[in-house]
Amino acid sequence: MFKLKFSAASAIGSRRENQDNLLVNGVLPMDPVEENGCSLKGEADPDKEGGCLFAVFDGVGSTPEASSAAMYAASYMQKQKHLLSEDASPNEWFAETFDRIDADLTEEYNRTSLLGACTVTALYIKNGRYYFANLGDSPAFLIQNGQVLELSQRHNLKAIKERYNAAMGFVPGDVGYQIEEPKDKRTLKYYLGNCRAYPSEKLFYAEGEIQRKQTFILCSDGITNAFPEHALLSFSRLRVNAEEIAAYSAEAPNADNCTCILIRIC
Repeated sequence: MFKLKFSAASAIGSRRENQDNLLVNGVLPMDPVEENGCSLKGEADPDKEGGCLFAVFDGVGSTPEASSAAMYAASYMQKQKHLLSEDASPNEWFAETFDRIDADLTEEYNRTSLLGACTVTALYIKNGRYYFANLGDSPAFLIQNGQVLELSQRHNLKAIKERYNAAMGFVPGDVGYQIEEPKDKRTLKYYLGNCRAYPSEKLFYAEGEIQRKQTFILCSDGITNAFPEHALLSFSRLRVNAEEIAAYSAEAPNADNCTCILIRIC
């Protein structure tokens, strides 16, 4: 039997509005959207509660539609959680849920020409296992045995080029080698509201066994833009909570919205 201790927070940073959103063990702490962010803590028993679902969403683009897209995605996932029954495949649930959200956001764009889109990074824990899926560049990490492992696969142009070069065995100087540009890290190619434009990219999954003393971190890129990823290990050792991480990240120069969920396995 495992129990979870979690904390979650979102901070506006230097932006005019908070376009991030989050789903914390089935709760929407930013419904309606809290401009200055939110924070909460709690404990959960995933086996008694029918599984625990966590997710972070980051609106794409500096428009009101981006914030609406993140709120819609969070709300839709919350409403669909009941379908994660004992016999349901979490990976199939992720695929079907994300596909429906993407279709709805795409339909809205085709109707209004206003782009409402967002990233998603999600974690579901039940029966001693974790199930993870992501679209976009909002990262997720697993800290265990003194190491920080990235669970997510980022879908910005930099990461796409890296995966292509590795798959083809290309090195710099080879014909066909994809050269990385400074702007590539900021160029997002695959996310909710844009999946159908890049059919070659795929929803990324990961899963594994739950172990005591593991820490999972889901966040928007405003967190990882503020400090090196290896700092996450120090935060874990110091038992820093999500509110402290989000507040620290939001103080960085030109800080993006900063949203973070920490889940510790007990």
